Amino acid sequence: MRPRSTSWTTRGLVGLALLVTACGPRSQGPALDAAPSQVSLIDDGEKVLASATAVRADLVAASEKLGAAAVAEGGTARGVVLATLAGRLRARAFRLGGGLSEDDARRALEWWTVAIGRPEFAEACAPAIERAELAGEIAHDPRVSYRELYAARRRLTSSPCVASIDEALDRSRPWRPPPEALAQLDRALAGEGVIGALAGLGADAGTSNGAHARVLRVSRWSTADSARVVIELDKPATYLLEPATPGTVRVRLEGVDLAGAAEDIDEAIGKGKGLLIGGKLAPIPAIVAEPGAPSTGSPGGTAVVLSLARPAYRRIFFLPDPFRVVVDLSTTPPQVAEGTGPRPLRRIVLDAGHGGSDPGATGPSGLQEKNVTLALAKAAAPIVARELGVEVRLTRAADTFVSLEERAAIANGAEADVFLSIHCNASPSPKAHGMEIYVLDTARDEITQKVAARENGGGAAAPGELRAILDDLKLQELGGRSQQLAALLQKATMASLGPSYPDVVDGGVHGAGFFVLVGARMPAALMEVTYISNAKEEAHLADAEFQARMVDAIVNGLRAYQAGT
Repeated sequence: MRPRSTSWTTRGLVGLALLVTACGPRSQGPALDAAPSQVSLIDDGEKVLASATAVRADLVAASEKLGAAAVAEGGTARGVVLATLAGRLRARAFRLGGGLSEDDARRALEWWTVAIGRPEFAEACAPAIERAELAGEIAHDPRVSYRELYAARRRLTSSPCVASIDEALDRSRPWRPPPEALAQLDRALAGEGVIGALAGLGADAGTSNGAHARVLRVSRWSTADSARVVIELDKPATYLLEPATPGTVRVRLEGVDLAGAAEDIDEAIGKGKGLLIGGKLAPIPAIVAEPGAPSTGSPGGTAVVLSLARPAYRRIFFLPDPFRVVVDLSTTPPQVAEGTGPRPLRRIVLDAGHGGSDPGATGPSGLQEKNVTLALAKAAAPIVARELGVEVRLTRAADTFVSLEERAAIANGAEADVFLSIHCNASPSPKAHGMEIYVLDTARDEITQKVAARENGGGAAAPGELRAILDDLKLQELGGRSQQLAALLQKATMASLGPSYPDVVDGGVHGAGFFVLVGARMPAALMEVTYISNAKEEAHLADAEFQARMVDAIVNGLRAYQAGT
């Protein structure tokens, strides 16, 4: 899922693929009918863990009490539960401190090591998974998490919860080390006397039913100076840029099958115009290990070879659910942060969310999001162009479907200086209301994750996945300018709506994993223009006066950004 050479941030590894979401059945060993004092201790610890106001001292104190009880309890299922909770408290203390307290991290790993010492209990798998996640977080390397999970799978072969570790391995398979590294780990575990080492998990460890990922389709967008290729797979896979001859880009998809679709896919990326003038897919033969030797050979896969009209900067990243590998190409270098003061904007792309077969959200009376966003974008475009003296382009000017990947590709191809995506918010609660603006960042709470999932067509990146995407793109400087853009747009919106629509509350600026913003080579923001699911705000969205004030807000916010205020 990630190139092998990229680095990770501590913050990004928190929740790496959410490995602890499934921890198997409850213990089939001794019942957890602990003494009243132990029950109280566990309850107290869980309350501290769940408390939003807990400080490090609270977490450490509760952890040490639980740890002491775990040691006193000994090798029972209750002892495993106590040690697991002790580790979770210390892990939260570590993350609460921004990942700076090595002592908290070390103690969390120690308590989880105690917890996984009794593999016959189903309770042992959760701490094994959590321990692997934290180990990768500390090392700033998701491959460490995979190796820890792999070792845990070997150690807990007889555990009744082993299926949960298999699931975690499957989730983290994109970070699987090369086969020779796993073979070396097998030999080391066998030397420790670990049952199950060298037993044949092999190169397909962490793959559902050992099946390889398959290429489903390839899409391309190309202009004279920019191009984007999207390779959709049926499951995550490891990818990397490989050395290639001048004028070509070669992407290796490890262990990925063409599934008999090579001819159709070759046609999709074959001869073309603009920067991307051709492309093909080719199988990579597997290297088979010698009979009787550990599996250290290459698993083979698929190579995607792109032919360019001239040299270009390139980036590669992924989008989850469905898993897509995205290759962006451009003849212009990535933007760098400029100083303060006016910003010379030449071109702005306005993106009317949804469209065509994708109506977006629908209000109580039947108003469709796609129609509101198109009306706002079309009304704003000529005014923005006139007032700011810039060229304005729309990702769609009619009720047509445009994929999320194509929208950013349009902005990149236009070499836009700003990309603004316009949407209407929605919630299962009809009372939800307010005006919000989002930038691409790790979703920090459940609400922003749900908003992102809805706008992403049901798919949402986990925080670790999104941070991986941001690290791949290395666009930290754009993040700051996107925040500025969003803040100015939000301020302008509230100023414009306030006199006539005082009921519209300021929902603020948030970070979330919107796929439509991923890969944009310029400052980008997504407006959620009140809640179409709220009957009163739906009426506002259908009102011509409200729409006119929103257009004013867009113009004023962009003008303020242009002025550098």
